[in-house]
Amino acid sequence: MFLNVTITNYLLITTLVLLGLYSSGCQEEEAPFQWGGGGGGGSSSDDDDDTVGGTPDETWAVARVEVTRNDAQGTTSPVVRAVASWFPHQSLQMRPTPPNDIDSCHGGESPIGQYRLPDSTLDVGNVSLVMGDGEYQLTYEDDHFQAILPYSSWTPNQEFDIKTSGGPDLSATEFTGALGTPPSIAISSLVEAGGEVSIEWLGGAEMNQITILATHSEGDSFYWVSCRVQDDGAFTLTSDDLSVLPEGTALLDVRREVRADILVDELPGVVVGVSSATSGITVTAAGDDDDSAL
Repeated sequence: MFLNVTITNYLLITTLVLLGLYSSGCQEEEAPFQWGGGGGGGSSSDDDDDTVGGTPDETWAVARVEVTRNDAQGTTSPVVRAVASWFPHQSLQMRPTPPNDIDSCHGGESPIGQYRLPDSTLDVGNVSLVMGDGEYQLTYEDDHFQAILPYSSWTPNQEFDIKTSGGPDLSATEFTGALGTPPSIAISSLVEAGGEVSIEWLGGAEMNQITILATHSEGDSFYWVSCRVQDDGAFTLTSDDLSVLPEGTALLDVRREVRADILVDELPGVVVGVSSATSGITVTAAGDDDDSAL
């Protein structure tokens, strides 16, 4: 009982932190999902440049908008969170990049703060999202535009709009259809045994790919294991995969993404819609018998 409570508390706190850094049940998907499919990118010049395929990481940009639907184990309902930032042209590192091979993992250790959203320092006026049931204003807080949105705002397999009211650094702009939302995801089974973690999730389509990320922060170090897997509903992280993580509690994140590239006054920006399922896990040495099921 103590272990379950500890993992749940860790999960609630860590999930909110990671959602800021990067960012009632699962609805069935209505159409096939592909990385980079979905929302079209709009701009003041009506450019539309979706990225299809590829990996869910960004390089150079002046803006990033992410809306995440997170279904965390141990909570009563998913949380929909939006975060946006507008900044001078620079390189972005939001998450460790998964390996190229399907159904494979790699890991590493990075400095705390390496993967983060730059502060929003450009004056673009107000920022809002036009989603399923209305228009939502994002509040400038802690150096970013952000908001917790109603659960009803999220509809999978849709395209929504982003608006700025305009300021000295960007005229009033509407990015029509730029925010694509992937099918919702939820963890249906998680079994830890012998140093391995076996995961099952809902709503998969085998022709697509998703990412699985396990992380642990300790001191000045951020330990991570990143996997690229088929969206076929099941995957096992072996003890070798997890060996880079210190023993103890880690956060597991299973996610689908839809990414669109937009143009902001002829410079690149990125819009990402995320369906994420998270859970706390216990990392043990290979062969340790610390079984649990969620």
